[in-house]
Amino acid sequence: MIDAVVQWFDAQVWPVWEKGGWLMPCLGLLAVSIYYTAFELWREACRWPLGKLLALTEQDLSEAKLPAELSRALAEPTPADSARGFDSLRRRILQRLDRRMSFLAILTSAAPLAGLLGTVTGLLATFRGLAVNSSGIAEGAASGLYEALISTQTGLIIAIPAYMALYALRRRRDEWAAAITHVESIGLRPLRKEAA
Repeated sequence: MIDAVVQWFDAQVWPVWEKGGWLMPCLGLLAVSIYYTAFELWREACRWPLGKLLALTEQDLSEAKLPAELSRALAEPTPADSARGFDSLRRRILQRLDRRMSFLAILTSAAPLAGLLGTVTGLLATFRGLAVNSSGIAEGAASGLYEALISTQTGLIIAIPAYMALYALRRRRDEWAAAITHVESIGLRPLRKEAA
């Protein structure tokens, strides 16, 4: 099985990769950075059982096993201290996710732009070849255009799934915000009733 994958890679992928020009290693490094960042973000965003937290009621709250950060915020002595704990938790978690998603968005936006740079350099190579060598015009033009189109395609292949991952991560971030607010609401309601 592995031998078949290696043979397929050598026969199909590597020749295309080589003809993509000098920008292909940069696109490869960019792809690794994008998908590593997306994976790490997704792992971070899935560490709480958000569906269970959003389904909690006041009665379930005492028996539920909450993440430590939420338990600490609920364990504060006064409703005002608990509210401050939830605000601090919201800032700490959501701002960290927002910063990392902004970084991922920048990396993702760079992929099609890097592909476009490859297009421009491929076209420049084509026109340079045409200007220097009038014999073999078709071969030189085809080679430069091939390089231009490979890098553009690679940039788009990297960016499109990354944009979809970024959308899923933004939805997950919104679920985090909703879960924190929901637990705060049902957790502080009895405390506020006692204080009143």
